[in-house]
Amino acid sequence: MGFLRPLIREGRAEISNDGLDLVELWKSRLEAERALRKEAERMVEYRMRELAEIRKVLERRVHERTRELELEIEVRRQAEAELAKAYREAAQDSRMKSQFLASMSHEIRTPMNGVIGMLQVLASTELTEEQRDYADTIRRCADDLLVLLNDILDLSRLEAGRLDLEQTPISLADTVGHVVTLLSPLAVKKGLSLRLIVPPETQDLVVGDGLRLRQILTNLIGNAIKFTHSGGVFVSFRQVRRLDDLVHVQFEVQDTGIGIPEDQQARIFERFTQSDTSTTRLYGGTGLGLAIVRSLVTLMDGDVHVESELARGSRFYFTVPLKLVPGQTTPRRTVTAASSALVGLRALVVDDNHVNLKVAQHMLKSFALEVFATDSAAAALEHARTNPVDFIFTDLYMPEIDGFVLIEQIQKAEIHAPVIVMTATNVPEDLRRCQEAGVAAILQKPIHRNGVREVLDTLLERFPTKNGEIKVSEIVGTPGI
Repeated sequence: MGFLRPLIREGRAEISNDGLDLVELWKSRLEAERALRKEAERMVEYRMRELAEIRKVLERRVHERTRELELEIEVRRQAEAELAKAYREAAQDSRMKSQFLASMSHEIRTPMNGVIGMLQVLASTELTEEQRDYADTIRRCADDLLVLLNDILDLSRLEAGRLDLEQTPISLADTVGHVVTLLSPLAVKKGLSLRLIVPPETQDLVVGDGLRLRQILTNLIGNAIKFTHSGGVFVSFRQVRRLDDLVHVQFEVQDTGIGIPEDQQARIFERFTQSDTSTTRLYGGTGLGLAIVRSLVTLMDGDVHVESELARGSRFYFTVPLKLVPGQTTPRRTVTAASSALVGLRALVVDDNHVNLKVAQHMLKSFALEVFATDSAAAALEHARTNPVDFIFTDLYMPEIDGFVLIEQIQKAEIHAPVIVMTATNVPEDLRRCQEAGVAAILQKPIHRNGVREVLDTLLERFPTKNGEIKVSEIVGTPGI
């Protein structure tokens, strides 16, 4: 209404009451707008202060959260560093454990070889009935200790992932037959029948680890004999599936023994576990055998199962895939109790341990071999250079000249006699070195008379003439090892 004021002063405009009322109305509205504007400004100012406070709170919270995240990151870095350190320490511990196990295996097997070997020598002498009973008791205790040692070492290597499977041609019939022949005396002693069923379609050679297959079967058949008081044990194997050159073979061990409660069957493959504590007290054992069986079968990409009923017996069976060796079969072979072909053959034996040397010397002489024994690798090499030799038995770890160097020098000297390694080691790398060096066989200590005889008979079959040159490497494991 400001444009009316000049006109009124000049008298050129007249305002009616209605006009004055309109002016007042506009003035009141203007005041109201001003009041609203001030209120709005106050509200904006208040809101700005409120937002500023909120921003401060948010900034404080962001700062606090940032510090928390920094602390969390630092804690995580420390945890990762500690985890990496723990991993390095665990890897170092694993290496040290493996080295310790390898060392202890060698150190324990060496005196065990002397104990068991001299017991075998003692058993071949004239003894009274009482003395023979004492010797048999000591031998059984030594055998039990050796089984325990082997189980612990094998389980440790399996857990550490350091047990490698060999892949060599083997005959399934011979592999299973070897175990059955080995355990037959135990069954006969208990008055049990032990039968092996060999189907004709599995006579083909397969590629696999014969030693570990024998170990699995030895555990299963040995358990079946141990827990059976009457009746018998039946062993069989058959082809269940075949695809090209891969065959799945199922091995089965069935007995008429005491059986296993149904609620315990799922646990018997665990370590240090048997069906109940009374079983351990009555039958003995560590509960490691079946755990090793499951680990070995799993390592072979197979599976193992059990079916059992109390007082009616048990059936253990496992299936493993094996590659076929096409177009090859192996004839059945039986090792005779004595071989006249060994009479008069010459054997050279070298071992720096005098007890083990004496054991090997007595064993070889019991086969009517002529034996030259020495604790010096240099003396052994000199003897082989100047005298005809048909077999050379050597230890691996010896002072000055070890077994590997001796084998190399024998080959350089063109001494064509099969080399049989006698060793307490079970380190895969050393066993591979022996194969690569062209040794004829490996006997793991403690050596047994049956194992030595089997090696000699096998070599005679492969090399029927004396001083035949070695052509093929072969590992022959000592029975029960």
